[in-house]
Amino acid sequence: MENVDKELEFLEEELQHYEFERSLPQSEYSWLILMFDSIKGAIKHAKAEIKELKSHLKWLETHRIAVKNSYSTTPAPKHKELDAQMLVWEEMIEDTKTEIYYYEQRLLKYDVKPKEGFITELDKQHAREVPMERFVEGKRHGRKMFVRCPFHNEKTGSFIVYLDQNTWWCYGGCQTGGDVIAFIQKRDSVDFIQAVKILIGNEN
Repeated sequence: MENVDKELEFLEEELQHYEFERSLPQSEYSWLILMFDSIKGAIKHAKAEIKELKSHLKWLETHRIAVKNSYSTTPAPKHKELDAQMLVWEEMIEDTKTEIYYYEQRLLKYDVKPKEGFITELDKQHAREVPMERFVEGKRHGRKMFVRCPFHNEKTGSFIVYLDQNTWWCYGGCQTGGDVIAFIQKRDSVDFIQAVKILIGNEN
Protein backbone atom coordinates (compact mmCIF):
# COMPACT_ATOMS: atom_id res chain seq x y z
CA MET A 1 0.00 0.00 0.00
CA GLU A 2 3.05 2.27 0.00
CA ASN A 3 2.29 3.29 -3.58
CA VAL A 4 -1.27 4.26 -2.65
CA ASP A 5 -0.10 6.36 0.28
CA LYS A 6 2.34 8.23 -1.97
CA GLU A 7 -0.40 8.77 -4.52
CA LEU A 8 -2.69 10.21 -1.84
CA GLU A 9 0.09 12.46 -0.53
CA PHE A 10 0.68 13.75 -4.05
CA LEU A 11 -3.00 14.45 -4.60
CA GLU A 12 -3.25 16.18 -1.24
CA GLU A 13 -0.30 18.43 -2.10
CA GLU A 14 -1.91 19.21 -5.43
CA LEU A 15 -5.17 20.12 -3.71
CA GLN A 16 -3.39 22.43 -1.26
CA HIS A 17 -1.53 24.07 -4.12
CA TYR A 18 -4.62 24.65 -6.23
CA GLU A 19 -6.61 25.78 -3.22
CA PHE A 20 -4.01 28.49 -2.65
CA GLU A 21 -3.26 29.43 -6.23
CA ARG A 22 -6.66 28.76 -7.78
CA SER A 23 -4.75 27.99 -10.96
CA LEU A 24 -7.21 25.39 -12.20
CA PRO A 25 -10.69 25.95 -13.60
CA GLN A 26 -13.37 25.01 -11.08
CA SER A 27 -14.36 21.92 -13.07
CA GLU A 28 -10.83 20.47 -13.05
CA TYR A 29 -10.32 21.37 -9.41
CA SER A 30 -13.56 19.60 -8.50
CA TRP A 31 -12.46 16.56 -10.48
CA LEU A 32 -9.18 16.43 -8.52
CA ILE A 33 -11.06 16.53 -5.22
CA LEU A 34 -13.42 13.81 -6.40
CA MET A 35 -10.54 11.54 -7.47
CA PHE A 36 -8.74 12.05 -4.16
CA ASP A 37 -11.82 11.36 -2.06
CA SER A 38 -12.80 8.38 -4.19
CA ILE A 39 -9.42 6.65 -3.84
CA LYS A 40 -9.11 7.47 -0.17
CA GLY A 41 -12.66 6.33 0.57
CA ALA A 42 -12.30 3.07 -1.34
CA ILE A 43 -9.06 2.20 0.45
CA LYS A 44 -10.45 3.06 3.88
CA HIS A 45 -13.58 0.99 3.28
CA ALA A 46 -11.68 -2.03 1.96
CA LYS A 47 -9.18 -1.98 4.85
CA ALA A 48 -12.01 -1.75 7.40
CA GLU A 49 -13.88 -4.66 5.78
CA ILE A 50 -10.75 -6.83 5.68
CA LYS A 51 -10.01 -6.13 9.35
CA GLU A 52 -13.57 -7.01 10.38
CA LEU A 53 -13.69 -10.13 8.22
CA LYS A 54 -10.35 -11.42 9.51
CA SER A 55 -11.60 -10.98 13.06
CA HIS A 56 -14.74 -12.91 12.15
CA LEU A 57 -12.64 -15.59 10.46
CA LYS A 58 -10.61 -16.04 13.63
CA TRP A 59 -13.83 -16.46 15.61
CA LEU A 60 -15.15 -19.06 13.15
CA GLU A 61 -11.91 -21.05 13.21
CA THR A 62 -11.94 -21.08 17.02
CA HIS A 63 -15.41 -22.59 17.03
CA ARG A 64 -14.50 -25.12 14.33
CA ILE A 65 -11.57 -26.30 16.46
CA ALA A 66 -13.90 -26.60 19.47
CA VAL A 67 -16.20 -28.86 17.45
CA LYS A 68 -13.24 -30.92 16.20
CA ASN A 69 -11.92 -31.37 19.73
CA SER A 70 -15.30 -32.62 20.92
CA TYR A 71 -14.95 -35.81 18.83
CA SER A 72 -12.89 -37.47 21.56
CA THR A 73 -15.58 -36.93 24.19
CA THR A 74 -18.57 -37.67 21.97
CA PRO A 75 -19.97 -41.19 21.49
CA ALA A 76 -19.25 -42.64 18.03
CA PRO A 77 -22.96 -42.78 17.01
CA LYS A 78 -23.11 -38.99 17.28
CA HIS A 79 -20.05 -38.34 15.13
CA LYS A 80 -22.29 -37.82 12.11
CA GLU A 81 -23.83 -34.85 13.86
CA LEU A 82 -20.38 -33.46 14.51
CA ASP A 83 -19.48 -34.06 10.85
CA ALA A 84 -22.50 -31.95 9.86
CA GLN A 85 -21.47 -29.19 12.28
CA MET A 86 -17.90 -29.27 10.95
CA LEU A 87 -19.20 -28.90 7.42
CA VAL A 88 -21.27 -25.84 8.37
CA TRP A 89 -18.31 -24.16 10.08
CA GLU A 90 -16.02 -24.98 7.14
CA GLU A 91 -18.50 -23.51 4.66
CA MET A 92 -18.79 -20.30 6.70
CA ILE A 93 -15.00 -20.09 6.91
CA GLU A 94 -14.62 -20.48 3.15
CA ASP A 95 -17.33 -17.87 2.52
CA THR A 96 -15.50 -15.44 4.80
CA LYS A 97 -12.19 -16.15 3.05
CA THR A 98 -13.89 -15.40 -0.28
CA GLU A 99 -15.10 -12.05 1.03
CA ILE A 100 -11.61 -11.20 2.31
CA TYR A 101 -10.19 -12.07 -1.10
CA TYR A 102 -12.74 -9.78 -2.79
CA TYR A 103 -11.68 -6.77 -0.74
CA GLU A 104 -7.99 -7.64 -1.08
CA GLN A 105 -8.48 -7.58 -4.85
CA ARG A 106 -10.03 -4.11 -4.57
CA LEU A 107 -6.91 -2.94 -2.76
CA LEU A 108 -4.67 -4.76 -5.21
CA LYS A 109 -5.76 -2.59 -8.14
CA TYR A 110 -4.09 0.40 -6.45
CA ASP A 111 -0.88 -1.50 -5.85
CA VAL A 112 2.27 -1.27 -7.91
CA LYS A 113 3.96 -4.39 -9.30
CA PRO A 114 5.73 -5.96 -6.31
CA LYS A 115 9.50 -6.04 -6.12
CA GLU A 116 11.30 -9.22 -7.04
CA GLY A 117 11.00 -11.78 -4.28
CA PHE A 118 7.55 -10.66 -3.17
CA ILE A 119 4.16 -12.14 -3.96
CA THR A 120 0.79 -10.56 -4.66
CA GLU A 121 -2.65 -11.40 -3.29
CA LEU A 122 -3.42 -12.87 -6.71
CA ASP A 123 -0.40 -15.17 -6.36
CA LYS A 124 -1.76 -16.37 -3.02
CA GLN A 125 -5.18 -17.02 -4.51
CA HIS A 126 -3.74 -19.01 -7.42
CA ALA A 127 -1.59 -21.01 -5.00
CA ARG A 128 -4.60 -21.91 -2.82
CA GLU A 129 -6.43 -23.18 -5.90
CA VAL A 130 -3.82 -25.85 -6.69
CA PRO A 131 -5.55 -29.17 -5.77
CA MET A 132 -4.23 -31.06 -2.77
CA GLU A 133 -4.74 -34.24 -4.80
CA ARG A 134 -1.56 -33.45 -6.72
CA PHE A 135 0.53 -34.04 -3.62
CA VAL A 136 -1.15 -36.94 -1.80
CA GLU A 137 -2.82 -40.24 -2.70
CA GLY A 138 -5.57 -41.94 -0.77
CA LYS A 139 -9.07 -43.36 -0.73
CA ARG A 140 -11.96 -41.10 -1.70
CA HIS A 141 -15.10 -41.14 0.38
CA GLY A 142 -17.61 -38.54 -0.79
CA ARG A 143 -16.03 -35.12 -0.49
CA LYS A 144 -13.13 -36.44 1.57
CA MET A 145 -9.91 -38.30 0.84
CA PHE A 146 -8.35 -40.47 3.55
CA VAL A 147 -4.56 -40.57 3.38
CA ARG A 148 -1.72 -42.01 5.42
CA CYS A 149 -0.14 -38.92 6.91
CA PRO A 150 3.06 -37.98 5.05
CA PHE A 151 4.43 -36.35 8.19
CA HIS A 152 4.46 -39.31 10.59
CA ASN A 153 4.38 -43.11 10.44
CA GLU A 154 0.98 -44.77 10.70
CA LYS A 155 -0.84 -47.85 9.46
CA THR A 156 -4.25 -46.29 8.93
CA GLY A 157 -5.07 -42.99 7.25
CA SER A 158 -5.67 -40.26 9.82
CA PHE A 159 -4.86 -37.53 7.32
CA ILE A 160 -8.06 -36.20 5.71
CA VAL A 161 -8.25 -33.98 2.64
CA TYR A 162 -11.48 -31.99 2.33
CA LEU A 163 -11.74 -31.96 -1.44
CA ASP A 164 -14.38 -29.25 -1.81
CA GLN A 165 -12.45 -26.91 0.50
CA ASN A 166 -8.97 -27.95 -0.70
CA THR A 167 -7.83 -28.16 2.93
CA TRP A 168 -6.41 -30.91 5.12
CA TRP A 169 -6.17 -32.03 8.71
CA CYS A 170 -4.17 -34.75 10.41
CA TYR A 171 -6.27 -36.29 13.19
CA GLY A 172 -3.39 -38.53 14.24
CA GLY A 173 0.02 -37.60 15.60
CA CYS A 174 0.24 -34.17 13.99
CA GLN A 175 -3.07 -32.66 15.12
CA THR A 176 -2.61 -29.86 12.63
CA GLY A 177 -3.80 -28.85 9.18
CA GLY A 178 -4.57 -25.97 6.87
CA ASP A 179 -4.74 -25.11 3.22
CA VAL A 180 -2.47 -26.33 0.43
CA ILE A 181 0.05 -23.55 1.17
CA ALA A 182 0.39 -24.77 4.77
CA PHE A 183 0.87 -28.32 3.43
CA ILE A 184 3.78 -27.28 1.18
CA GLN A 185 5.31 -25.25 4.02
CA LYS A 186 5.31 -28.35 6.27
CA ARG A 187 6.30 -30.80 3.54
CA ASP A 188 9.22 -28.78 2.19
CA SER A 189 10.16 -26.88 5.39
CA VAL A 190 9.82 -23.54 3.62
CA ASP A 191 8.26 -20.21 4.54
CA PHE A 192 4.93 -18.90 3.27
CA ILE A 193 6.34 -16.97 0.29
CA GLN A 194 8.45 -19.91 -0.89
CA ALA A 195 5.45 -22.23 -0.61
CA VAL A 196 3.33 -19.90 -2.73
CA LYS A 197 6.04 -19.78 -5.41
CA ILE A 198 6.29 -23.60 -5.43
CA LEU A 199 2.52 -23.89 -5.89
CA ILE A 200 2.36 -21.28 -8.62
CA GLY A 201 4.94 -23.37 -10.46
CA ASN A 202 2.50 -26.32 -10.20
CA GLU A 203 -0.54 -24.34 -11.32
CA ASN A 204 -0.71 -25.79 -14.78
